[in-house]
Order: sequence, then C-alpha cells, then structure tokens
Amino acid sequence: MYLSGTFQQLIRNGKLTVKNGTVELFVMENPITGVNGEIIIENNLLRVVRLEGHTPQLGRGRKDPSYLSMAGTMDMTRFFKPAFDLQLSGEHVYFSRPLGEIEIVGNPSLAVTGRDTVFFVCEYVPDPGQAYFRMDLTGSESYVLKEPDEGTIMVYDIHVPFYSGAIVENSDVNNAEIEGEITLSRAGSEDWSYAGNIDVISGDFYYGRPWDIQEGSVTPDPANLNDTRIYIRATTQHEFLLPDNDEPEPVDITLVLTGTLSEPQYSFEYPPSILYTESDLFQLLALGKERETEYDPTVTAGLSLTKIVLRRFEENARQVSGLDRFQIQTASPRTIIPEPQEVRFHIGKRLSPRLYVGVQADPTLSFNQYQIAYRLSRMVTPLGFVDQSVVGSVDEKGLYQIKYRLKLRY
Repeated sequence: MYLSGTFQQLIRNGKLTVKNGTVELFVMENPITGVNGEIIIENNLLRVVRLEGHTPQLGRGRKDPSYLSMAGTMDMTRFFKPAFDLQLSGEHVYFSRPLGEIEIVGNPSLAVTGRDTVFFVCEYVPDPGQAYFRMDLTGSESYVLKEPDEGTIMVYDIHVPFYSGAIVENSDVNNAEIEGEITLSRAGSEDWSYAGNIDVISGDFYYGRPWDIQEGSVTPDPANLNDTRIYIRATTQHEFLLPDNDEPEPVDITLVLTGTLSEPQYSFEYPPSILYTESDLFQLLALGKERETEYDPTVTAGLSLTKIVLRRFEENARQVSGLDRFQIQTASPRTIIPEPQEVRFHIGKRLSPRLYVGVQADPTLSFNQYQIAYRLSRMVTPLGFVDQSVVGSVDEKGLYQIKYRLKLRY
C-alpha cells in the first residue's frame, strides 16, 4: 500500500493478492478455505476485482461443490468508517453455526451497503434436504453478534425460504420436517425479530413416550419470540384395560398443542371408553406416572450447562461418524436423568434426498427401534402441495409396521 497526501487527508493506493487463504468468522463454525483473488485500492476506493473461496464440509468424504465469490467497492476516504457497496453470492455454500445449531447448504445472496447505517440484506436458499435447525426456540442466545462501533448502526434483514424442506432437531422435537419461510431482522442493539410461516410436515418428539407429529404450524411473533403461535397434532399408542376386556389393548391417543411457546395449551382426543381425565392422561403419557402416584415438579428444572455439553458431544459425533443425526435425549427434555433406561440415543443417516434410515436405542440396548423412510413423490398440483412417503419401522417388541403417508397442503 502507498500513502500520499496530508495526515488529515491521506490518499491510499495499493494492491492485495490472496492465494489459497483461509477466513474464519466468529458467527461460523466452519472456515472459508481456498480463498483466491485480487483487491485494488485507487485513490481511497477499494475495489474487489476477484475474490472467491470454498466452504467444504469436513469429514463428509466427497468432492466439494461449494463456490463463494465477492465483488464490489469500499470508499475508504474515512478509513475507520468506510462506505460499503459489496455483493456476495455463491452456490452449494455450507454454513454452520457454533455447536451445529444451524447447518445449511445452499445458494446465498448478500448485499452490504451504507456507511453510518450499514445494511445487510441476505437471502439464503437451501439445497433440497440440506437445511438443519438444532437450536431451541426459547431461552437466551448462546452466541450474540458483536456490537458495532459507537455511531454505526447495523441493520440485518435475512430471508431463508425452505420450500424444498428443512429438518428440525432440538430438545423438543426429533427429525421434524418443515416447509415455509422465515425472516430474521435486527437494527442496532435491538433484539432479533422473527417473521414468517412454518408448516410441520412430519416428525416426532419424545415426552414420556414417542409422539408422532401428524401436522402442525408455527407462526413467529416479530415482537416476542416467546409469543410464537403453535399448532401441533400428534399421536401415540398406550395399552389400556377397556371395559369387558380381560387383556389391555393398544389405543390411539391424539395430543393437540395450541397457544404460544410461553403459554402452550393442550388437549387430548381419545375414545370415551378410556376412563381418564385429560390431567390423568397428561400425567400418565407425558410424565409416566399413574394417576394415583404423586410426583415432584422440582425435577423439571433445566440443566443448561448439561445441554451445552451434550450439544457439543453430538456435533463432534456427527462430524466424526459422518452421520446426519446423533442426538441424546431423556424421558423429558427438562428432567434430571434418574435411570439409564430413560435415555435415548437417536442415530440417523439421510442416504439421499428421498431415503432416511434411523435407529433409536437406550444405553442398555433393552429398547431398540428401527425406521426407514422413503419419499415417493412431492409435487405441486392445482389443489396444493402433495407429498407421498412410506415409513417402515420395527418397534422395541420386534413388531413390523408400515405406514403410507399422503399429505395435501392448500
């Protein structure tokens, strides 16, 4: 770089060449590698002639198709407060948040403009079946973006459409497939706001027992994430001793969750021959307690440190093994672990955008479930989206189950 002019009005000229460089950003778990390009500064105007790199997925053992490029200018007349006009785009770019809370492979488009107020406008379109969200929907953020310098306001507008599907895995749900879109916005030091609509296509959650999600929707409240509205309809089976029967029989129970994340409401749908109240069913199915049994509500205290350690262990296990899913859960997401039998290991691999295989087991191997899911087709018709799939499973009793799912969304 060459400097000329006066101390009060420096004029900068120069050239920077990058060969096989590496860039690490605090908001990304994965680095940008193989960075090559050329930057020229002429009379305080920095111009990106060519700057490109790659975002390989470590441990995946396949050819890296990612490509990321940047172009644009920076007016450096005010060196410590430059004026940005930069554009970034890419194809099959891999992005991972710390602890693997978000993993996306897709096509990003980012524009950074402004000086006193800097705008980050981004759209990130995931590749089919290549979007994973593993963070919880409530609680404080584990990682907070660095505050900008005083006097500079950072404004973020991030749009993520995932109409080709995304997977959600956290302390509440397992392998839930969702579709829709979400927009994240922030101005200065304000809290992030969320907007959009999310449809829950399939999945399950474990709360006392496995619940199979039949349908659902999530609508974030831009003013308060805890006021996000939810609608989840899920089913499970439990053996009841029905009137005039000598042996217990399996009965389908449907759980309907509505309300908000901070104030959820639940109701059950079940045959009138089941002589239980809704509170009795909740205690039996969610907490594993019969209605005459007392339970201590203090065991539902959250263990945030334990969750962070488990999350890091899960992320490392996925990277080392090449699995798409390695998750540890307890009988209740917010219950202290009393017995090994109440722990569940979920292991899964998406062999293709259509085929997924998974295993669920406890540490003693006394409980095992196997599942293979194959998507037959997904198409758009005049009536809406049509999704067909076949799910085959083997439960802990060795019984085979085959389900055909046909979902129509208007």
